[in-house]
Amino acid sequence: MPKVTICVETDDSANQVRVKSWLLKWRDELGGAPENSGCGCCIDMYDVDVPWNAVRDLPETCFAYSDWAEWPSLDLPETNT
Repeated sequence: MPKVTICVETDDSANQVRVKSWLLKWRDELGGAPENSGCGCCIDMYDVDVPWNAVRDLPETCFAYSDWAEWPSLDLPETNT
């Protein structure tokens, strides 16, 4: 499973909704709700280990470089669809 950092600006309401919904959808795979390591006043940031299909559920703009993340240095595997 890839390690990714999700980062979204707090005033980006569309991506905030996407990320919050995504966290709820994938919480079992995440082992619960991940800790928000962002400041909360301008960004929310989460370091997570998730399956590839979970990574595909969010737009690339929701991912950030970090010491934790392997994304975006890894290429997403091809889908069979």
